[in-house]
Amino acid sequence: MRALRKLALNFSPRACRVLGVGGYARYGAALLRAAPTVIRRGELRDVDRLMGRRVVRVRYRGRPVTFDCLFMDAHIRDGTYAFGLIRELAIRDCYLRHMPAAVVTSARRVIDIGANRGTFSTLLTPWAQRIVAVEVLPEMAQVIQHNMRVNHFTGCSVVQAFMGSGGKIAGLAQSTMTMPQLLDSQGLEAVDLLKMDIEGSEFALFADSRWLDRVGALTMEVHPQWGDPATVLGPLRDHGFTCRVMDQNLTVVSNVRQAEFICAHRPAPTEIR
Repeated sequence: MRALRKLALNFSPRACRVLGVGGYARYGAALLRAAPTVIRRGELRDVDRLMGRRVVRVRYRGRPVTFDCLFMDAHIRDGTYAFGLIRELAIRDCYLRHMPAAVVTSARRVIDIGANRGTFSTLLTPWAQRIVAVEVLPEMAQVIQHNMRVNHFTGCSVVQAFMGSGGKIAGLAQSTMTMPQLLDSQGLEAVDLLKMDIEGSEFALFADSRWLDRVGALTMEVHPQWGDPATVLGPLRDHGFTCRVMDQNLTVVSNVRQAEFICAHRPAPTEIR
């Protein structure tokens, strides 16, 4: 049942809009070719591997974006594949599915914390003027900058740092930054859109949440095994954000214990009663 739900989410009409007819046909062909392992393991990793043997062009919210998956997979060999991130961030739209469209299209200053290969950063290049990609793994920097060049975007800075405290990758922490330090070091008095996925170290960032006054909108994956999502939602609401909580299927839920993703934005005047 879980495998079928995953297929439904990843092969929806949204996938055809993102990949185009030709890309969607290749996607279906890759699924058929990898069907035995997809059925046996209940995962799409072999589909991602097959789809990553080329440059992938997508349309994200109507704008063209290019990913050099071949370059990405050749340089990052960690058992995952670049197309898997395209599935999650562009097709499933895990971070911005429930964010008002105007938040995305007006995002000129973007921070991507836990940038990994820079997929989120790359998706925002049609609208952003300045992107700061923060990633603890130094080998990711060349991949991030490569895709920026492919998309003719020159306003990206890559910062190697560990943000927050604890979590799954705490052992990798060498250079640690606070949110105010990050914003100040990049000369950003304010940021329009902040994305965060830092494997459980996110909770510590909200202990002193005054930096939220400098953020227009925020989207993040939360990791309940490392902390209580309520300690994130409380400060967000205290700072005037409208919040949505999503479960693993990206369905909006009211039970904070089901939280897998949180997106928050400051309400437009028409939303204020």
